[in-house]
Amino acid sequence: MKKISKKYIYWFALPVIETISQILLKYSSLNGKEYIFENFKIKIDFHYFLSSIIFEIIGLILWLKILENYDLNTSFPLTSFTIVLIAFFGFYIFNEAISTQNIIGMVFIIIGILLLKKNNKN
Repeated sequence: MKKISKKYIYWFALPVIETISQILLKYSSLNGKEYIFENFKIKIDFHYFLSSIIFEIIGLILWLKILENYDLNTSFPLTSFTIVLIAFFGFYIFNEAISTQNIIGMVFIIIGILLLKKNNKN
């Protein structure tokens, strides 16, 4: 059985962690208590909000590990897969619409990731 490279585990884990963080923030804004800061109103559920911060910290640590070992010009574009995951889970969990333009954009993101992966092998 072929061993999976740590690089691919890191690159897959980061968008998943970032997506979880964004889902938690969305839950926080939907279920939170309204607070007013100056003229700025915001709804926050602190349990979801703090959980999101924990995932952001984990993501930041993972991102630092990626930057320590791999080129920035290849690593950063791969984080765009987070957009695809968030759109999918926004649709699945929150019943948010996905337009034809969204789908086309996500296809381009995936094609770009595959091109970068192929270029990185050479």
